[in-house]
Amino acid sequence: LPEPITSENNLIAGSNSWIIHGNHTTTGKPILANDPHLTNGIPSYWYNAVLRYGDNFISGMSMPGLPAVVIGKTKHVAWGFTAHTVDIGDLYVITKKDNMYKYDGNWYPLKEFVEDIKVKSKNVLDTFKVYETHHGVIIDPYFLEFFGKKHYKIPPGVTYALAWTGYAKNDTTLACFFNFFNTTTAQEVINSWEGASMFAMNLHFATVQGDIGFMTLGRIPIRKSSKHGGKPLDGSKSENDWAGYMPYEDQPRVINPKKGFIVSANNKIATNNLRWHASASMVVTPRAARIHEMIADIIESG
Repeated sequence: LPEPITSENNLIAGSNSWIIHGNHTTTGKPILANDPHLTNGIPSYWYNAVLRYGDNFISGMSMPGLPAVVIGKTKHVAWGFTAHTVDIGDLYVITKKDNMYKYDGNWYPLKEFVEDIKVKSKNVLDTFKVYETHHGVIIDPYFLEFFGKKHYKIPPGVTYALAWTGYAKNDTTLACFFNFFNTTTAQEVINSWEGASMFAMNLHFATVQGDIGFMTLGRIPIRKSSKHGGKPLDGSKSENDWAGYMPYEDQPRVINPKKGFIVSANNKIATNNLRWHASASMVVTPRAARIHEMIADIIESG
């Protein structure tokens, strides 16, 4: 079968973050820096926000439409984010006939529902039908057009469904943000993010108590057969289904590493002997290597 997602990722971007423990700073307190590397735009992705309530405050950068400070600080914690490269989705090749799809030798009905889209200055809703398998929604032809593949011819009787952690019905990511804003210690920070389902990011934080930390957020799928989401899977076989999610306590994280600093630049976030597979795309990035080298040199020079 053709693989339309191969070599289609032309977006070259990245994000950097580093934290230095107070053992290596003149103030004795941690220093944290974060650059998400998002492009300039009008309107901007970001706006400054400060919220004061009682004796507390949150300050930093927020995004339009998101009721939370994405990068910022409170009286107790400072934080930033980088994107991680964990495989949180799979494209499944679906064998389809009319409104049925094949699975383990049997035919099952596609779930069907209608999406209504309100358009400004129009009295009539724009509607379209969405079809769904147990893997996820059928995404033809939208994803082919998204990748500029309008010329791509889908074989007869074949379509694609996307399994994605963002389809979680019980996602409490926003609640995790609000709980996080009230944390005061490193352990409270870790505990506050357990319910974040689809927020596929690396969190870097420092506390006024002097702790520095790194942790991955969001659910990480466990696959029965394939180790990664880089290749379309046969959706007609149950052996290719997800077998659940990596336990939260097993997701990569570190608090107060011995070297005294943490670097994250979309680079490899775990060793090869990680208990559960996380990604086929984790590599050492030149940006991470260079930041690591510069900080280590400064520490060594005193």
